Amino acid sequence: MNVFDLEHDNVISGIVVNGNMPYQEALDVLIPLINKTEFQRRLQDKRFYEKLERDIEKGCVMPPITVAFVIQQEDRPHDLDGIKNYIERHIAEAFVLDGIQRLNTLHRLSDSPTLNRKKKLYINFIFCDSSDKLLYRMITLNNGQRPMTPRHQVEAMAANLNIFDKYHIKYKTEKEHIPYKST
Repeated sequence: MNVFDLEHDNVISGIVVNGNMPYQEALDVLIPLINKTEFQRRLQDKRFYEKLERDIEKGCVMPPITVAFVIQQEDRPHDLDGIKNYIERHIAEAFVLDGIQRLNTLHRLSDSPTLNRKKKLYINFIFCDSSDKLLYRMITLNNGQRPMTPRHQVEAMAANLNIFDKYHIKYKTEKEHIPYKST
């Protein structure tokens, strides 16, 4: 595992550390962190992630996974070497805040002969003193102040399928339909 950047998050009174590890190490140490808390999403049907499976086998770089530690400020290490040592010793106490579906997809590929086990998985490690602050970050900061509308979600998924063009369906995107209003 490598850790290479540290930044203070003043909103949640935490620190965020950027790092990476090879897929094999992620399979060994991060998969057990799935389903550790009640607020994590349940695993989705694998059919939704078949494209990601193929992309991982082809060598895509997945978006970072976010792994969280609930730890009081006075107990936190404050430099990269101390943080790396803490993570290595206490990883079993952490949980996946964001990226469960991506990790589970990687796990399903663990027996694939085409999986490049040396490929890097990027990780944001968050150290915070409260689960509530981590939930705030997960819900508000990760998803924005205004979540995607259901219409926008359908448009994004349908755009990848080229369904509108394929069936010659005329439509206006949410962006075209709803005028932008500045506040």
